[in-house]
Amino acid sequence: MLRTFVQIIRSGAVGRKSLGTAPKRLVCEWLDARDPATLFMANVGQDPSLTDIVKMVHPKPKDAAREALFGYFIGREHARDALPEVVRDFEAFKQGEPGQKGGIPDVHFQMLTALVDCDRASSAVADDANEPEHLCASRRVRSARHT
Repeated sequence: MLRTFVQIIRSGAVGRKSLGTAPKRLVCEWLDARDPATLFMANVGQDPSLTDIVKMVHPKPKDAAREALFGYFIGREHARDALPEVVRDFEAFKQGEPGQKGGIPDVHFQMLTALVDCDRASSAVADDANEPEHLCASRRVRSARHT
């Protein structure tokens, strides 16, 4: 909903193309009303992404967890210990380490599929002797599209 609101404002459909003071305040209030873990889970999608929105409105974090999360979103220095547990688990998973809960983190599936290395996955499947050749070939074609 937040991305749609920002898209409508930025499109010029309502008579303006920039976020003014009032819309920025509304977006900041929306960000303040959500807990940091929920904000992290909402960080899926583009045009604009939640990272883009944080860069546009410059929210003032009300606690250390939000400050670390906003820094994480925009690529600035942040206190890793202050990040929500789900973010720390996701980052550990990306590094190939077990998270605090172990296993796959409880995040949106699009966050996980963005991490898949298509070449490695398709070569592992193609080497499987139990799979028919036509399925291996179709996977190689799909994999070639992703590279």
